[in-house]
Amino acid sequence: MAEQGAQLQSFNNDIVRSMDELCEKRNLLQKDIDKEEQEKFTLETQLKTVEDKLARVNASLNSKYETKQEYDKTISDTEEAYMKIVESSQVLLNVLKSDAAKLNHKGSTAEKVSNSGRGSVGRSTNVVDTTGKFSNIRLQ
Repeated sequence: MAEQGAQLQSFNNDIVRSMDELCEKRNLLQKDIDKEEQEKFTLETQLKTVEDKLARVNASLNSKYETKQEYDKTISDTEEAYMKIVESSQVLLNVLKSDAAKLNHKGSTAEKVSNSGRGSVGRSTNVVDTTGKFSNIRLQ
């Protein structure tokens, strides 16, 4: 029986040692778990901060894109209206030059008729220069 008692004591010592080793390994694992839980919490906090910042930047960008589209539309509308003004100005200038040329031709014809009996007396006539301005010149 003493032999069985010795075996039992040996088994008991092995069990206690194995339990101590298991408890030590569990404690080390718990320390790793605690450390990783803290790291997880830190990362989640940082992630939330980054997500909040990303949401603010996206909202700001969307607002700026909308404003830029309004600028683009205003610029486009203004350019279109300005081009219509330029085209209208060109048409007006062409009409003005044409009418001035007709008036100049009429004025020259009327003056020739009125001066035909005077000899070589000086006369004046209206002309349109290259800028489209009227000028009255004296002919000899």
